[in-house]
Amino acid sequence: ITGSAIFGSINNGGTSLNQMVTFSAGIIALISTLLQAVHKALEDGIQAEKHRLALKYYTKMRIRLETLIGSANEFRGFNQDDLDEMML
Repeated sequence: ITGSAIFGSINNGGTSLNQMVTFSAGIIALISTLLQAVHKALEDGIQAEKHRLALKYYTKMRIRLETLIGSANEFRGFNQDDLDEMML
């Protein structure tokens, strides 16, 4: 709305410099609106946060598995319920 209002005010007269500034402000507003729409459509921030959380979860799980499997004697002492408990 702001961009179209700025473009509409160009024909009201004024100096060439004033029209140029008004036109530039309209272009900037239009570009800003388009970039906001693209960003919202892609939702980069939400997707990045999901990936960060998944990385933390799998890193934690990998370290626990490496700790368990690292010693065969320790691993034999656990049943499935104990392993499930340690993974969560």
